Amino acid sequence: MIKKTFWLFSLVMALMLYLFWQGDNASPDDNNTIKPINQVTLQTGHEAKETTTESIKKRLKEKSAKVSEFTKNVEQVTSGGNGDWSYLAIYRRLEWADVCGRYFWFVYRNKDNPLADFVADFSKNDHSEQQDNELDPRAVAGLNRYQSRCQALQKAVFAYAQVDEMDGYKANSVAAELQTLLETTPAKTKKEKRIKAHAEITKAFYQARRTLSEVKRQNNTISSTEQSRIYDEMQSLSLEIEALGDGLDSQAALESYDYLVSEIIRLDDRLIQQYDTDSEAYQVAWSNLLQLWIEVQSRLIGDDPDVFKMVKLASEWSSHISSFGMSISLYRKKMGFPLKSPGEQMMESFGVQAEHAFSEAANPAAVLYLCGLGYDCGSEGSLAMQLCVMHYQEMPAACDVSVQDFYLNHALSPNLLEDVLSLYQWMEHNYGS
Repeated sequence: MIKKTFWLFSLVMALMLYLFWQGDNASPDDNNTIKPINQVTLQTGHEAKETTTESIKKRLKEKSAKVSEFTKNVEQVTSGGNGDWSYLAIYRRLEWADVCGRYFWFVYRNKDNPLADFVADFSKNDHSEQQDNELDPRAVAGLNRYQSRCQALQKAVFAYAQVDEMDGYKANSVAAELQTLLETTPAKTKKEKRIKAHAEITKAFYQARRTLSEVKRQNNTISSTEQSRIYDEMQSLSLEIEALGDGLDSQAALESYDYLVSEIIRLDDRLIQQYDTDSEAYQVAWSNLLQLWIEVQSRLIGDDPDVFKMVKLASEWSSHISSFGMSISLYRKKMGFPLKSPGEQMMESFGVQAEHAFSEAANPAAVLYLCGLGYDCGSEGSLAMQLCVMHYQEMPAACDVSVQDFYLNHALSPNLLEDVLSLYQWMEHNYGS
């Protein structure tokens, strides 16, 4: 119960704030000490740090050496040859479809050019400024495996769903077919029922986000013409500021600068206030989204890796593993919710205010925590393949090793790794069941 205290307290406080919130959005105390990212570790002694680090590494290695009961062999979920189209097997294929999105987009763009070279095209478009550099053999091998598995997945899904390949070559066809199959396939086992229940909760959360956005658009108090005029005026003012150049050594120039900046701020405030947030429809949609966000975050505590991955992404208002530990959203902040994302709550507990720097440690820490729960983090899994596609150019080891090995031995500096493992410990303490 001690491990759950922080999260339960945070969520109860969020609910109380939701019920009694008066709209007081005071800024953080300017006197708070901003801690550099490499000073957020919980341990202070050098020997204690080394002991903690080695202990965490050992636990992660022990996890990676075991076959998780929640995962299936990659060849099974991408080939379909075993005939397993249970709810869980379809869910695993849907995870791979998400990872394969960039390959499916390549196929769609080149549907009239069957001889197009995926690896060459992908690396050229992904890093055009480095296109003359020869790819590391590990990266080439990884991208070839990626292409092969995504091809096999597409073929298996189209065959099972009886989709004509000529009709199915759209960027999202495979994911769309799998989503339909998932919704129409009964969840039979305890594991499948748990995934389905949480999938429905997160689906409702994402729908609530879309509903609020739609209500905002319908309550727009500024016409598109007026909005364009404001943007044009702000651009004009910005050009005037640039024209001042370095000539800000006179009182007149400084006064002009201050005036121009104040006008830009005034126009920006006008844009921010372009929505009627006092309308009943907006308030209902806002309240519904907040309640669902609280509900989703309450599901973070537990030992099921699939559930954690699903609700953590939703809690961070993200859909990509790169923001798994912490997403940074100015849009979300402007909504005025009396609740922070899990990543923001973790950052606050460490007394850190530098969001982007903190996320550099929070994201790998969350991924490693997912691995520690028993998620498939092996070198042939979908998560490792996703890291390969993200980092093949600058860190080709991502295409050759397990997720744990990549973060523990290749991707992080010693100081950053120290911070990552401290955040890993924090998640063990606060999310562990």
